[in-house]
Amino acid sequence: GYGCSKWFGYKKHYFNYDLTSTQSSDLPQLFRDQLKFGSNKFLIDTISYKNEHNRDEPLNAHYHFNINSFATEVGNDMFINLQLNRLWYNDFLDTAMLKQSRENDYPYQEKTITTLLIPDGYKVERVPQNSGWNSNNFSFSVSYSLTDTTITATQKFSVSYLQLPFLMFEKRNEM
Repeated sequence: GYGCSKWFGYKKHYFNYDLTSTQSSDLPQLFRDQLKFGSNKFLIDTISYKNEHNRDEPLNAHYHFNINSFATEVGNDMFINLQLNRLWYNDFLDTAMLKQSRENDYPYQEKTITTLLIPDGYKVERVPQNSGWNSNNFSFSVSYSLTDTTITATQKFSVSYLQLPFLMFEKRNEM
């Protein structure tokens, strides 16, 4: 597949620090970690980026990737998960262990759009329902759209707190 990502503001600033101190041979792993594509099957083949030194423009990265065993076949059916990234995967706040507020460096939003081209001869029988969750401190949504030739999943994630009180941990874990 092919991907394009952009970083703005603090996210760009912190990522630039890692980018300038990373050997070129380690760049695919750095970008994979930054993109939060948690599957160890996600591999970046080639990558290019620009605007890392331009403070007024987002850092843009373009990459080619592959994912082995991306589709699961059961009988005559094929199942494909378009949620490539794993934002907050396994980031459960353990209320038995943690008793202090959780700090966040800055509010932020992340948006991932994944588009799959439907191969000739295939048809889509079903896409997942749109879903989401919203509170004053954080929110997420996943929506799907279908055309004759593509399926698109749009995932949005937002954190608006600098300090999350302990009493909000259970609410956040519901997300």
